[in-house]
Order: sequence, then structure tokens, then C-alpha cells
Amino acid sequence: MLLRRVVTAAVVVVVIGVASVQAMPLNLTQMPPDIYSSQIQISYDAGTDQFTASGYPIQYDRPPSFDVEPGLFYINATIDAEGVATAGVLEITGTVLAGAGESGPAPLGPPVDVLLTGDLTGFGWVPDPPDGVRVPTFEFVFVCTGGSLAPDYGGLGAPMGCILSSFTSFPEEAFGTNYQCGGAVSDTFTMIPEPASMALLAVGLGALAARRRRRRS
Repeated sequence: MLLRRVVTAAVVVVVIGVASVQAMPLNLTQMPPDIYSSQIQISYDAGTDQFTASGYPIQYDRPPSFDVEPGLFYINATIDAEGVATAGVLEITGTVLAGAGESGPAPLGPPVDVLLTGDLTGFGWVPDPPDGVRVPTFEFVFVCTGGSLAPDYGGLGAPMGCILSSFTSFPEEAFGTNYQCGGAVSDTFTMIPEPASMALLAVGLGALAARRRRRRS
């Protein structure tokens, strides 16, 4: 348990340390538990640097898989013209339904429950390639701040990944202009630390310490 907390803290610190320096693909690996959301509307306002994504959670895969309805998937982030994120939040609400009984699916928790909340610590994106074959992908890392599913995701302070796949062209320079997309999908999942993250721990700790010193001053 102690080792898991140390490794989790290492990943969070490393992500915090690099998120404000550069934006690049994070190459996140999707692992259960996972909340799948769809019908997501993405909007980016280049004038205010505000990125929003709003849709509906559909399925919670623990496993086993459970339907989620009704509910809301929501991300709001501040991302500058270079594609560097400086702040953001995640909120997913809904009712996780158990298997169907005589009267239909039964809720596992309160109706329209707050399932997950998080604060943004890392962001990257994969723009459209020149051939336009691959869809653009946005990657987020959040620190879990609450929600009824927080224990499944490692508890408060644990890192969570979110991959948001758009279906509207998003070239590399797109953060300099307004952007709209409808019908995107996402997966919000737990993150498993890689050995390379531990190697970057010292860098992340230094960046976090410097940030705290600036806040105090």
C-alpha cells in the first residue's frame, strides 16, 4: 500500500512538473475501470483559451460492465495558443445501473450521483496527420478529487487518464483558432505507473517545489 502511494505520488508530481512546459502526446494506456462517454460536444475559444467538452457517460467497465444513465461528462480547461494547459477540471455524473430485474435495471448508487471529479495536471494531443487518416486525440491527466467511484480509481489524489477522440479535423496549429466538434467519444480510466515515471521523479519534485516557492512569494 505504501509503495502504491509513493508511485502514485511520483506520477502525479511528474505530470504536474511537465504539464506547463510543453504539450505533446502523453501516450496514455487505457486500463479498467473505465467510464465510456459519447455524443461529446467539443468547443475551443482561442480568444479566452477555454476548452470545453460536454457529453454523456454511457458505460462503466469495472469489470463487469454497467450501463450509466442519465448523466453528464464535462471537462473545462484553460489551454493557450501553443496547446499548453494551465488549469482544468473534470466532472462525471450519472446513475450506474445493475443488471435487469423484474422491474428493470436497478441503480447501484444514488440517482444522478457525482461519479468522478478531478483537477487537471497534464495535457497532450495528437493532431491530424498529413494524410488525415487518424482522428485527432486529446489526452488529459487528472488528480482524483472526489466522486462515488473514487475508491475504484485509487482514491483521492490518484491519477486518472482521459482520452478524448474527436471526429473533426484538428491540425497542429489549431489552438490558435476557434474549434468546434460534435459527436466525440472519451474513456476515463485509471493509470498504471511505468518505470520511466520513477526515473523522472526527481525532475517532478524539483518543479513542484519551485512552484510552491513562487506561490509563497
